Formats: sequence, C-alpha cells, structure tokens
Amino acid sequence: MPAIDKQVNHLPIQRRGPAALVAAVAMVALGAAIVPALAQDGVAAAATAPPLRYRVVNLGTGELTRLPVINASGQVAFSLFDGGAPLAAFFDGRKVVPLGTLGGLETYASALNDSGQVTGFSTRDNSPVPRFGAFRWSAATGMIDIGTLNGGSSSGNAINNKGEVAGNSGAALEPPHAFRWNSTSGIEYLGSLSGDLSSAVAINDSGLIAGFSNAASGDAHSFVWTRRNGIEDIGTLGGAFSYPQAVGARGEVAGYSYTAAGHYRAYLWTRAGGMRDLGAPGGVDSFVLAMSPQAHIAGVINLTSGNQHAMAWTASAGMVDLGTFGGAGSRAASVNNLGQVVGWALDKNQAMRAFSWNRGQALADLNGRLVNAPAGLVLESADAVSDNGAIVASSNAGLVLLRPVGQDSLPAPVVGPVQAPALLRAGAAASVSVAFTDAQPSDIHRVTLDWGDASMETAIVTERGGAGSASASHVYREAGVYGIRARVTDSAGNSTTVRREVVVEAASQKAAGSGRVLAPAGADRHAPQQAGPAWFSFVAPGAQASGGKLYFNTTRLDFQSTAMSAAPAGAAALSASAGGQAWQLSGTGKLNGKDGYRYALTVASGAQGQFGLRIWHSDPVTRAEVVDFDNGQAPAAARGTTLVQGAIAVSR
Repeated sequence: MPAIDKQVNHLPIQRRGPAALVAAVAMVALGAAIVPALAQDGVAAAATAPPLRYRVVNLGTGELTRLPVINASGQVAFSLFDGGAPLAAFFDGRKVVPLGTLGGLETYASALNDSGQVTGFSTRDNSPVPRFGAFRWSAATGMIDIGTLNGGSSSGNAINNKGEVAGNSGAALEPPHAFRWNSTSGIEYLGSLSGDLSSAVAINDSGLIAGFSNAASGDAHSFVWTRRNGIEDIGTLGGAFSYPQAVGARGEVAGYSYTAAGHYRAYLWTRAGGMRDLGAPGGVDSFVLAMSPQAHIAGVINLTSGNQHAMAWTASAGMVDLGTFGGAGSRAASVNNLGQVVGWALDKNQAMRAFSWNRGQALADLNGRLVNAPAGLVLESADAVSDNGAIVASSNAGLVLLRPVGQDSLPAPVVGPVQAPALLRAGAAASVSVAFTDAQPSDIHRVTLDWGDASMETAIVTERGGAGSASASHVYREAGVYGIRARVTDSAGNSTTVRREVVVEAASQKAAGSGRVLAPAGADRHAPQQAGPAWFSFVAPGAQASGGKLYFNTTRLDFQSTAMSAAPAGAAALSASAGGQAWQLSGTGKLNGKDGYRYALTVASGAQGQFGLRIWHSDPVTRAEVVDFDNGQAPAAARGTTLVQGAIAVSR
C-alpha cells in the first residue's frame, strides 16, 4: 500500500471482502507530490560539473509531518509538528510565511507549483473528530477553501502549474472520491472504476490525472483521467492491486503494483506500451517515490536481506542501486532536471547522512559540501531538490534549505542544534549550548533560551568573526517532556529559532526515553514502501501518579498518547542486551489528530536500548482490529526496534 497521507485517518474507507486491507490504502498519496525532474540532456553535464557547495538557511523546527516540496525557483512548502498542532508554512525565497488554517488547528501542505501556489488540507474546526478541507494557497490570495463533493472532508493532493488541484473528498463513514478543481469551474467529481472508492494523487500541466480506485473485484487499481476519455483502469502487473505515484509531461504514470508472483514492483505506464515492470535488481520489491516530467524515476529496492536501498531508473540505463555510505540502507526522495537524486543513506555506524547523487558520480555526503555551517550541524536526510540546485534537508537543527554558493545570502543567523542530553534527571542541573554563524562578521548576537517550563534565560554568548556559541544551565523540577527553544538575534533584529526536545525523569519514573529508531519496511502497515526514521519521546507514569506521555512521529504518522499505564515486560520481550530491563506502556491515543487508537510500547534499556511500538484501531464498519504501525512484528524488526540516537532508561 502506498504512502497513505494523513487524510486516511479522517476520510474513513469502506472495506469489502478480502481486498479490504489493500483498499484501505486508499487515501493515499496525499503526500505523493510530484517533485522536479531529471532531464535526460542534463545527465551528462551534471556528471562532469564540479560539485556544488551550499550555504544553510534555517526553515523551521520540529518533526516533518510529510515530506517538503520545492519548486523550480527554490521556494519551499513544508509541514512540521513542533510541540503543538501540525502546521504548514511557505518559504518565498527570503522569509518563511505561515499558511494559516481553515478555522481549526492543523494544516498540511501536500504540493507546490512553480507559481508559488500550495495545496493540501486543513482542519475547519476543533471538534474531537475535525473536518478537513482541501485548499489552494498563494501569497496573493491566502488560503482558499476548495470545498467538498458531498460534504464531509476533502484533501488537495497535487497541483499543476495552471493552479488546478487534484485530490479526494468524502463524508464520514463513506469512501472518498477523486476530484479535480480549478478557480473557474470549482470542484468536479472524476468518477471511479466501480462506483466505490477513488482518489486522485497526481496531475500534469496538460490536465492528465492519475489516481487509484477500487475495481469491480474490490481491489485498488491505478487509473488515468482525461477530459476526453474520463476515468480509465490501467491495470496491474498481474497481482491484485496497483497504485500510482507521479505523472510525466507526456502522460506517463509511475507507481508500484503487486505481481502474480507476490512481489511489489515499480512500474511505468504509457498509453502505447501499457504497464511495464521496472524490476528489482538484487532485491525482491521495488517502489517509485518520485518521477520527473521526462520519466526519470527515483525510489527504493527492498533487498533479500530485508534492507532497503535507494534506486534511480531511466529508460536508457535501467534501474541502478545507489548503495549506502557503508551502512545497512538508503532511500531516495527526489530528483531534478539536472539528473540529481537526493535522499539519505546510513554510514558504517548506522547514522543517517543526507546524500546527493548524479549518474556517473559516487554517492556524495552533503555534510561535506557545506560552507560556513555552525558547529554541530548534521544533515540527516535530503528531502527535495530544485531545478536551481537548492536542496531541502532534515537536520539535527530542524528543517533547512541548502542554497548553492553564488545565490543570495540571507541576513538571518544560521543556527545549529541545541546540544543537550537526551535524558535529564529532575532536580539536577542540565547544561545546554548552541552554535551559530552569520554572514555579517561584525554583527553582535543575543541568545535567549525558553526552557519549556514557563521560564526563560539570556545565555552567555562567545563570538568572533561571524561565528559564536552560547551556553546556559537549568534545573527542571518535575518529570516530563520539554521543548528547549534557542533564539539567536543579530544586531539588525534578524533572528532564527531552533528547538530541542528533552525528557526529564524523576526517581518515581520506571521508564523514560527520547531519540530515534529506524522503522523497517513493513512497520507502517498501510505503506509497504515506507522505511526510515521515527522520532519518539516518552515518560512512564510515576509511582504516585497516573500520568505519562508518549509522542511518536514519522513523515506519515503523528501519534500522541491520551492515557498510559505501565507494567514490567521482561527483557526477553525485545531481546534486550544483557543486564537490560524492559517495560510495557499501553493505553489510548490520537493518530494524526484523530481519537480512537490504542497502543502498546515495549521499551528496554541496555547497550543500545530498544523500542517496539504497536498502534491499532477498530474498523468503524466491521469492528475488526486494524494495525496501523508495528515495528516489533515487522520484517527485519530487530533493526526497527534498536535505538540509533538518544537514550532509554528503564528500572525496576
């Protein structure tokens, strides 16, 4: 099943027969925004060009709630969870502008065109089960509510350079349906293959739309829609279902399909040639994650070892495994017209490093391409790349933009991560620091720290020649999860804020932790191609309290507990290292802002620490249990449960 967007939790899907689980993928692809291209005539030039070097621009803090998107001029739309409600913003090339909401608390940006128009979905109200509305936003018009087909909720999934939006809409307990919208004719129902569920996920400048719909069998099939021919089933690779990811300028569709042999395979469909299996060299499964207008493809291969590698595909060269930096896995996220593929790869220490790749060149660590970066900054993942060479990357200081040297420098200081222990003890002094650089060496800087517990402090600053650092210490009196914000302001009033989440434990706490694990393919049950980082923080209930809190986030899933209980689980529950202890935390929570979910989290201390999480809900129609996430039972689960960054403390 595809990278189902957050909307899957707000537009319930009817399930019919044995194909129900596959159909549930449906709400897909809200996050499958088409990224800029990989032009054939740019490949040779890119392979011989000198490597670009980049300056850093801080965009925002928090965890991604979906992958960011960038247009040809380097403008960016992105969505972050920063300790409050998930919100979206737009970088116009000089400053970051919040998109606002449709009346509720949450907004998600799905796609961006070259004119700076954004589409996505936003809550219209703050009820326990909020209604989501599709929107089109621009700096000139603000947020325009696209509306719905028949009431209920809607989501904008894709937008072309004419400002036309494709998405889905549906009422509560009804399957969503695909729509097309423009400012002249409004919202238009595109139909379905069987009268049941459908969703539009991509649109090109000619108005061709790709999506998926339940066929007569109840299984989801990819479709194309044109004004002339209406909705057309483009079939599968012999298996039960298929899903699209992107469309090309000439009407090509790329996605993945289940095969008769029981594998997932990347496909490229054309009207003349039908659906073509692109293979999976060295592996068993392959998935398209991005495609250019010229039908150059980037994605992943699932290897026989259970690991996942980034791949690139062209008609002339076929599929190429991009490899890693010596670690277990890698993942491609985006391509541009210069033939540049970006993503992340693990090094020999299993640390994530942002990469750039061009045909004919080796995988390049973008951390080695930075100019005047603040101390401690690490680029962990490259998420989107523009035709002008700019790259959006996730770092340990939040979301950043890498602008090639030679493009305009921005006046705000560039700030690195807040350096602090992942776990702190209540009542003990905690020392933190933050480093920064500035393009103006003569600037003087002020650094203020918001500790997240209603107290603030001005830090001691040491600086010289446009580079500096600040430090301070603080005592937290109560256990909990706190966000430390460091705001760096220069002489002209330009400022940049970064945030770091810390977990404070008390003697009464039996378990606490904060950090990141790598969730393996298969853990996200509605997105078999999804693998990668998952961030978490938790504090178990104290001995005299019923509190406790869990936060868990991937680029598709946001989970917050609403109730928690704790009990010893035994180290064997997660194969904890010798001497480790294990606890199980369980209760109820919200997934992507919606109530009705349960979870069971098993955590273990030890040399690395382990984290095994299961999230599930009851189907509103059949009442059957539906698993949403489970990295404790997924294939290659040991890699998914092992802590790769942070700390977990468990005691009896």
